[in-house]
Amino acid sequence: MGGSITYGSHASTPALSYVGLTHAWIPTQKVGFALENTINAGIGGTSSWYGLIRLQTDVLAYSPKVICLDWIANDSTTSFWQRSGEALVRRIRAALPDAKIVFLGFTGVADVAVDDATNTRPTQVINWKAICAHYGIAYIDYAAALYQKVNVDGEMLSDYMYDTVHPTDAGHQLAHELVRSTILNAFTGSLLPALPARLYDCEDFEAAPIDRTADGHDGVTGTWSASGTDMVSSEANATISFTDTFVSCGLAYDQSGVIQYSLDGGAYSSNLDLTAVGRARELITSIVAKVEHTFTVKVISGTVTIQRFLAI
Repeated sequence: MGGSITYGSHASTPALSYVGLTHAWIPTQKVGFALENTINAGIGGTSSWYGLIRLQTDVLAYSPKVICLDWIANDSTTSFWQRSGEALVRRIRAALPDAKIVFLGFTGVADVAVDDATNTRPTQVINWKAICAHYGIAYIDYAAALYQKVNVDGEMLSDYMYDTVHPTDAGHQLAHELVRSTILNAFTGSLLPALPARLYDCEDFEAAPIDRTADGHDGVTGTWSASGTDMVSSEANATISFTDTFVSCGLAYDQSGVIQYSLDGGAYSSNLDLTAVGRARELITSIVAKVEHTFTVKVISGTVTIQRFLAI
């Protein structure tokens, strides 16, 4: 029997989330399909770019029969995320052509206190709606469900959205109901169409990712110490560099300290407070030529722990 995987940025939340509800429901289904294993492969606060880095080890290695994608909250509308999102889908389709794929289109709202679901932020979903339509993937429109609940049924938006990004328990229950019905429909529907031509120029993003532990760096200045495979420094202006061929890159790190970063010896970025962002971040979000680049991180303040260098 096959299994199902939930893979995205909302998907790491606990049992009361749509993930926990759906994973409890799936093993009870014996009509049309039977999925004995469910895997929560989500990591909160990350984007589809980091999903690409983790795809082989956290999804494809399990050969799931059902994949629920959820990447909207931390993606944007630029060509960078168009390409990372489409590359994610293409790699799944190429490796698992018979897998059923559904996409949960969570949406943010401009003001949770205004009981009007038309104040959703549609720009967050434009790319993924286009990608799902192009690849024949069921798009679960959470914004449309919110509109029905609030603007038609007269319920309160705050009953379903805890803040401008995260659903309440009732919001997760609503999402679960949408995912459940979509999965059932997916198993009674036709197979996905043959892999179409690319919608965006994402071929470079489909390459095998680079995932190097920090102790495999290509040079440091100042004082750094190894902690397992991590590299740690509290010395202002200490640097650590990585050289590889890539179109985009980022880091996995502990959430402490402030850094700046530079590409190919260029000007350093503004300060990036690692306590204020997730545990992994894509840092080169404007696509560069796929040639050899050197990426350098500089300590500004605090204790900086670099875990891995990540690139595509």
